[in-house]
Amino acid sequence: FHVKIRVTYHRKRDYYSTGKAISEEDWKSLSETKSKRLISIREDIQAAFNKVCSIVKELDDEGIFTFDNLKNRLKRSQERLEEIFEAKIEQMRREERIGTMNTYIEALRSFQKYDKSNPDIFAIDVNWLTKYEKYMLMQDRSYTTLGMHLRNLRTVINEKIRDGVLKPSQSPFGKGKYEIKKNEGRKLALSEEQINQLVHYSDERPATEKYRDLWTFSYLCNGINFADMLRLKYRNIEGNEIRFMRTKTTRTAATKKDIVATLHPKMTEIIERWGN
Repeated sequence: FHVKIRVTYHRKRDYYSTGKAISEEDWKSLSETKSKRLISIREDIQAAFNKVCSIVKELDDEGIFTFDNLKNRLKRSQERLEEIFEAKIEQMRREERIGTMNTYIEALRSFQKYDKSNPDIFAIDVNWLTKYEKYMLMQDRSYTTLGMHLRNLRTVINEKIRDGVLKPSQSPFGKGKYEIKKNEGRKLALSEEQINQLVHYSDERPATEKYRDLWTFSYLCNGINFADMLRLKYRNIEGNEIRFMRTKTTRTAATKKDIVATLHPKMTEIIERWGN
């Protein structure tokens, strides 16, 4: 049976889900159970009950209690940072975007360490972001890491704006608000001699030679990233060229554009060695 919280007002009743369902037998033993599973369920039900009670009291104190206002406040209370990120992480897991998913997991962990209150999305403002930046720098984290986490946060906030949960004016990001810092870093290039050392390196172990060849193929294929390289098919070869589209932009770009790389003899050799 689904466990719901009943609210009665002017002899009318409405029911609010706790998100839990248990058997009648478990319900009867819930208050005295020693089962870890049931204790966890009991705590979640109590937390849901406390949340409803708290919002009812707020609305009553403000003199504006209605069932509609209660539903709206409950909906707003669900727009919390952890829940939003967890939904985004689950979405990317379903889409098999594992690399990006991991960056959202790391961002969420960082936000949880910074603010243990699990703030709702409306509470994240310029002040919150500025203090988070100071917190990260005090932890000796780089602007690169900071920027990666905040871009993920900006993405979920922009999605909430598209969904109508937030107004564009409520976004803390943008000109005249909080602007994500860019870290240019140092760009280091390998010399021709160093590249030759990599391309011809061998310790006579098959695994090392495979990884060396994959790196060499990426280098010769105009710096193709590994996610795209590992998805290449024989049909991507057209004459003396390899044509492909970046996986990262296929989902989002309005215009799909092929990237073209000349098929170097060394690339053909690597394909013959490791292709299947």
